[in-house]
Amino acid sequence: MRRHWAFSLVVVGIVTAITSTTLAQDQLAPVMTKAKLAKEDRDSIENAVAERVRRLGDAGNEKDRGKATEKLVAPIKTQGATKAALDAYADACATQLGTLVLKDSFDTAFNAVRVLLELDNQNAAPALAAALKSKYAAVRYQGARGLQLLHPKLKGEKDKSKAALQLLGDAGAAETDKVVLEAIYQAINFYSDVPDFQSGDDCAHALNTIFAARAKRMTGGPFDELVDEPAFEAAAASYASASPEEQVKLAQYLSLFLSHAVNRYFAGDTAEEYLPTLAGLIKKMEDTLRTMIKASGKDAPQTTISGELGSKASPAKKEAPARSALQNLLAVLKGEPWNLS
Repeated sequence: MRRHWAFSLVVVGIVTAITSTTLAQDQLAPVMTKAKLAKEDRDSIENAVAERVRRLGDAGNEKDRGKATEKLVAPIKTQGATKAALDAYADACATQLGTLVLKDSFDTAFNAVRVLLELDNQNAAPALAAALKSKYAAVRYQGARGLQLLHPKLKGEKDKSKAALQLLGDAGAAETDKVVLEAIYQAINFYSDVPDFQSGDDCAHALNTIFAARAKRMTGGPFDELVDEPAFEAAAASYASASPEEQVKLAQYLSLFLSHAVNRYFAGDTAEEYLPTLAGLIKKMEDTLRTMIKASGKDAPQTTISGELGSKASPAKKEAPARSALQNLLAVLKGEPWNLS
């Protein structure tokens, strides 16, 4: 049964409901309402953030961590806070918290990454990406989740989105926790929130980086094919605007995963109750490949693997036609523009 710890974590010591009294007392409140920031204003923000981050890093108990976290979150709750001030504050927090998310103390690292999520600002993206290198799965999950939530705000930030996708790909290739990997795939899939996302090549490259590592694991021992399911939507969406090189890799890995899933379906040790789930996964992979083939101006075979698996015949009688449909699909990918072997 898939663990859902990441969705039910209790945020340790974080206070998101800041009272108006607390806000009024915050020393940065006057700066946060300025439409334009002078150098001294930015200096005030950086100095205040440095001190607040230091307090969070030094906090030795839950109460002190809660107070330090509250102080870090308070300025963004300032009534009338301007975009300029929020951007500057997020930038300062990202610089200071980027190292804190990698601390050996779980409580410190987790509170730091939760502050970054609370900022809800594109300038926090680099620090959220840094959290993907934490030794704690919960911190890595929050880093990926934070980047996913920033999709709409990173839409026009090509450099930031490119850097985030590169780090997401690298992190996903090394990730061993299923829940975290799913969150990484969702963070890569900008298209779920930004249908007209323009950096398809960066998205495809991140996916291919993970797929390469996943393909090695597939041939090296036990392999959970369901883990990659969240990636297929992003693969289909990013294909058309990806470079030819990345397109070929996407087709290569998807065909490899599809062949593996079909082999699993007809393996003697595959539990019968797992077959419907596996058939659903095969359909998603096949549909993704067919979307890619169409995007490249080619025609896919009329007969589908999923159609053969959906027949009322016994698994034994489904095997020959299903494998034939698979081979016909793979035959298309052996031609231009993919030339897969």
